[in-house]
Amino acid sequence: MSGPTGDVSDWADIKMVKAAFRRGVRKGSGGKKLTDAEASSGNLTSLKTVVPKAAYEKLNTGVYAAAKKDAKGKLNITTFVTKDFFWKMAGKNEECAKAWCVEMAEAEQKRQEEEKAAAAEGPKKGSDVTSRLTDTSKYTGSHKERFDAEGKGKGIAGRKDLHKNDGYVGEYKGEGSFEKGKKDKGSCNAADEITKRLTDTKLYAGTHKQRFDEDGRGKGTAGRKDTEEYSGYVSNYKGEGSFDKK
Repeated sequence: MSGPTGDVSDWADIKMVKAAFRRGVRKGSGGKKLTDAEASSGNLTSLKTVVPKAAYEKLNTGVYAAAKKDAKGKLNITTFVTKDFFWKMAGKNEECAKAWCVEMAEAEQKRQEEEKAAAAEGPKKGSDVTSRLTDTSKYTGSHKERFDAEGKGKGIAGRKDLHKNDGYVGEYKGEGSFEKGKKDKGSCNAADEITKRLTDTKLYAGTHKQRFDEDGRGKGTAGRKDTEEYSGYVSNYKGEGSFDKK
């Protein structure tokens, strides 16, 4: 029983069938850049990804081995696109051979359309997972503290507690107000009022009051300690100096 003759051009788009064959050869080469001429002959493995699964099973059972090869023992594209090769691959069933040929051409057509669409879109910005992982507005805890409101890294300030050593306690809110008050005479801000109250000796009480006189001058040691004059008199004697007047 002889099979159909000629190529598969009246069964399907032969350009797509040839493109599928070359795609399989290039994929089987391990990523090498092959010209169309170099990709026009291939081994059994190179056809695995481009022909229908059922067709590959038939190839693997002897059809490929029986097919005409080139000098290097590989199947040439000219032999592959013949009706006779597909007919034998389909177990000498012409309808099945035609269906496999159409399926192969349509699959290659779809791949090419998808590649063109991807090229038109340009490079993708990244997957949704990557976008979420790099969105600093979603960060929490210590990770959130490492970035400002615009998403810019704070550097070492975002990783360590830095101290200015400027003389102010940590929670003081009036930093710089004292210097500003000195430059801007006549201004009356909260820091000025606090300073005035703290330095007005008339408002002092208790032992602090005893350290200053009525004019606000400090009494020195006399304001901090009980001093005794060693005059020779007992402390409660009221006639101090009366003996010397005799």
